[in-house]
Parts: sequence; structure tokens; C-alpha cells
Amino acid sequence: MIFEIDVSGSDIFDKDTVIMVAERNNEHRMLGFKMTQNIKQTILTRYGQRLYRYSKSPNGKAKMKVRFYCAVIYLIFRELQKKYNLKKIRLEICRDLSGNEN
Repeated sequence: MIFEIDVSGSDIFDKDTVIMVAERNNEHRMLGFKMTQNIKQTILTRYGQRLYRYSKSPNGKAKMKVRFYCAVIYLIFRELQKKYNLKKIRLEICRDLSGNEN
């Protein structure tokens, strides 16, 4: 199975940004996530309170966004696997955000 990931919007925190995962050859196997104002506000408030390990800086915020994208994509795939009883999905997401991890 080949899945494609698409994002509408230029930033995960833009209003109405959507991340969609769809199986390339099956129009029925797709699932997405839409960023809501409530989710956005919760994340940014917690970030401002330094409840995340990312520094309060442009670089730290960028790392947090990448991790958030990865988490959303992982959860979408997990739900697709449950919903369609898929036996095997292999998902690899690089976690080398700073260029210093193997």
C-alpha cells in the first residue's frame, strides 16, 4: 500500500489547516486532521508557559511544529489501521530535527 500525505495551509497553526493521508489507489481509505482554534490556543498557551521542552524561540517553536506534524500523521495512520483492519503499515518519520541525531 502506498499512502500520500498532503497539507493545506502554509503553517500548522494557520486557521483551517488540514493534514490528509490517503491511500494512492483507493479513494475510500483516507483520513485527515483539521487544526481548530481551540487546539491551536491550547498548544500555544502551553508553549508560552514552557510546558514543552522546546525553547521559547523561533527555532524552538519550529521544532515543536515539526513534532506536532509528526504526531498528527502517526495518529492518522494508527486510526487508518484500526478503521480498515490493515495488517501491516510501516511508517518511518525522521526525528533528526537538529541535524545531530542518528
